[in-house]
Amino acid sequence: MKEVILNLVKGMMLLLLWAFSVCLYAQAVTVKGTVTDAKGEPLIGVSVQIQGTTAGTVTDAKGKFILPNVPSDAVLEVSYVGMLSQTVALNGKTTVNIVLQEDTEAL
Repeated sequence: MKEVILNLVKGMMLLLLWAFSVCLYAQAVTVKGTVTDAKGEPLIGVSVQIQGTTAGTVTDAKGKFILPNVPSDAVLEVSYVGMLSQTVALNGKTTVNIVLQEDTEAL
């Protein structure tokens, strides 16, 4: 009888562990987006980083970026030489279009 109860407890623990890992995995999303200037021109090589981490990427020739495994509540830090840096809170969004403004004081 003890052995049956012990096996049931082990099975329940494994089930809970599996359910917990599925919940954690579901909270990470892939974020896609485009970074442009005020004129709507795509910006190449813009740094897009998850705030507080080293995870990030740069935009391609069309100003597009893809960041996998991003927490749905993450904040993105977007920076480019000659432009004002910007932070963007995702708040569950998976697509973000970012417009950077010129940094006229740095010129």
